[in-house]
Amino acid sequence: YQRRVRDVCLNNTEERMPSPFLTEKHKSYIKKLDDKKDTFEYLVTEHLRISGAYWGLTAMELMNGLDEMDKQKVIEWIVSCQLPSGKPLSKLLRSPQTNLFVGGFGGNIGHDAHLLYTMSAVQVLCMYDAMDRINKENLVTFISSLQKEDGSFAGDEWGEIDTR
Repeated sequence: YQRRVRDVCLNNTEERMPSPFLTEKHKSYIKKLDDKKDTFEYLVTEHLRISGAYWGLTAMELMNGLDEMDKQKVIEWIVSCQLPSGKPLSKLLRSPQTNLFVGGFGGNIGHDAHLLYTMSAVQVLCMYDAMDRINKENLVTFISSLQKEDGSFAGDEWGEIDTR
């Protein structure tokens, strides 16, 4: 008995063996992702790099390969994504001392802060036990400033609501 689904032949009588998981190939692929800086894909995903880093590093951790990544380079880059960036944004989220947007993380260096990128940054820093490297007071200020009256959170200073 066979049936065709979208040009794929499925044979219901054939027993399938699962393919082996090629751990080293997966790790090698993840480690090389940051080497392709001149590709279209790399350039158009710049704004969400911090979330991609989280997923890649999490995969490496699951494959017992986190120690193969450059820990200090990752931490320095993550820390550099925490605002203030020096560009003034909304009055609501400005530090009274510096008049700069504070606390949250952008998806990459120089990008506006967003709650989802902030979450990815915190998760990476926790994986590396490096939460002492960021300004936690500013982080709390950023997150609490995004909380709405109903208890939900906006994603950014413009009030974007993300229902993921």
